[in-house]
Amino acid sequence: MDQHESLKELFEEINFKITRLASNGELAQLKRQKPDEPPPPAFYRIAMPSLENYKFYPTADEKKAMVFEKNLMVLLCAMASDASMFNPSVSLGVALSNAGYPELRFYRLLKANEDALRKQVCYMCKYLSSKGISGNISEAFELMKSHSDSEVAQIVRRKISRDYYRSQALNNKSEENKNV
Repeated sequence: MDQHESLKELFEEINFKITRLASNGELAQLKRQKPDEPPPPAFYRIAMPSLENYKFYPTADEKKAMVFEKNLMVLLCAMASDASMFNPSVSLGVALSNAGYPELRFYRLLKANEDALRKQVCYMCKYLSSKGISGNISEAFELMKSHSDSEVAQIVRRKISRDYYRSQALNNKSEENKNV
């Protein structure tokens, strides 16, 4: 079996399944899902066949696999509500900046851990969807996945932060140029 390493590839595969293969009933199950509930059958039908092909899926450790699945479920549910949300060419920080994501919410997103982080990501996805903005939400998954490894989590948080604030600065600069 060919093993893949890229989260981007995983999310592209899942996005394809959601947009082209999932039934209306499966999409409805995912849309109703709450972050703290066990995954519905639709999650396993859509995600599990894909997960087995990825090296980073922790098949040998049941607790890690459960956390991995909870994290993935948050984004899968968001993608079921708005399949256009996933755009790997736009970094998450840039997407949040372009959507006008409030700085306080952004700070909470980056500071949160475990269940609180899943809830913040769920809110973030709803916010992006309401603004019609898409981005690389696999970066949000990377943030959830890496929270237990403080060094990796810091790298992910810094990348998202740099992109968010760089985009904010560019947006402010272009606004200033319009006013001149």
